[in-house]
Amino acid sequence: MRNGAVVEPDEVLKMRKSTDKLADDLRKTSKELINSTEQLNNNGFQDANFDRLYQVITENKKHLEELDKVMLDFSKYLKFIEENIRELIEGDPFKKSNITVR
Repeated sequence: MRNGAVVEPDEVLKMRKSTDKLADDLRKTSKELINSTEQLNNNGFQDANFDRLYQVITENKKHLEELDKVMLDFSKYLKFIEENIRELIEGDPFKKSNITVR
């Protein structure tokens, strides 16, 4: 839009839902990967390649947990934005502005 803005709270909601799904999928996949690797390690399945894989996975476990936390924080931020946009819309402050709400 020229000389104005378009506000789409439903798009923010869609982004938040996608972020939540991605975080959930990442959480499940990394948990399965870590559990399977630890189980193989505990069962004595070890060779040079496995040792390296096990090392990489265990070293990155903390990073995966941190990424999960960041995605959760981002989701909360998107929810905050969406709620604030909807609150502004209900108050209808955009009547005389160059902001279009969809």
